[in-house]
Parts: sequence; structure tokens; C-alpha cells
Amino acid sequence: MPNGYNHIFDQLVGDDQDFVGIVAYTVYKRQKIEWLKQFEAANGRPANDAEIKGGFAAFSILPSQVNSYRDKAITLIDNFVDAALNEAIEEIREEMLTNAVVNAVKKSFWASIWENLVAGAFASLLTLGAAGLVWIAAKGPENLWREALQHYFQQQPVQQTPQQTIK
Repeated sequence: MPNGYNHIFDQLVGDDQDFVGIVAYTVYKRQKIEWLKQFEAANGRPANDAEIKGGFAAFSILPSQVNSYRDKAITLIDNFVDAALNEAIEEIREEMLTNAVVNAVKKSFWASIWENLVAGAFASLLTLGAAGLVWIAAKGPENLWREALQHYFQQQPVQQTPQQTIK
């Protein structure tokens, strides 16, 4: 650490676009503040530069600790994104429910009646068609043809020939 400069920022943040590194540096700073407060509480005085360099600074630049800062940063970012997405999803859901209610209320009385009549007629036709298919299946197609032909020929008027009328 020449000139009192700690290179932890350079180890955590690759470039200006390294968002995880920037958050990791914040995690490092928070831990450093906690260490300083704990040192003062335990010793009754603030740590001097040599104590910081030999204690916290030496510990914080260990490769495992640098990885730990990045891992904690990723966890924080994940939690933030999850919370933001959950909030956005909830807002969208509430907006959709509100729009559905508003659209239902906006319909005119007669438009609603017309919609219900058309739906009822369609449902009745479907029910009638289904009942007809069930009836045909129960009777059997051959029996239906036979009955229809018998009924047709029984309804035909019998034509009398001229010889039958003279008696």
C-alpha cells in the first residue's frame, strides 16, 4: 500500500461498467466501517493507520475475501432484482384487474343483453346438436333409416286405378 493507497478498489472493480464490482466495493466499505467501530468499542479508541493496515486491510485483500465481496454483491443484486420484478408483476396484475373491472362497467346495458342472448343461443344450439347425436347413436343409424322409409311410404296416398272405382 504505497502512499497509503489500498488497491482493493482495483481488485474489486474491473472497469466503470463492472456493476457487480462497484456493489462489491460498497460491501467492502460497509465491512470496513463495522471493523473500525468494533475495534473502537473493544479498545476504547479508534484504530490508527498501522492497526488498520495490519488488521482489516491485510484481511480484506485476501483472494478468498475479494471473492466473498463479489459473491455478496451478486446476492444483493439478485435480491434487489427479484424484489423489483415482484413489485412490477404485482403492479401489472393490479392494473390488469382494474382494467378488466373498468371495461366490464363501461359496457352498455343493451350490449351486455345482446352478448348474453348470442351466448345463450349458441349454447342452446350446441346442446341441441349434442342431444341429437346422442339420440342417433342410441337408435342406431340403420333403425332410423328403416323407420323413416316406413313412415314415408305409410304417408303416401294410395292412387286408385280407374278399374277400382267402378264396382
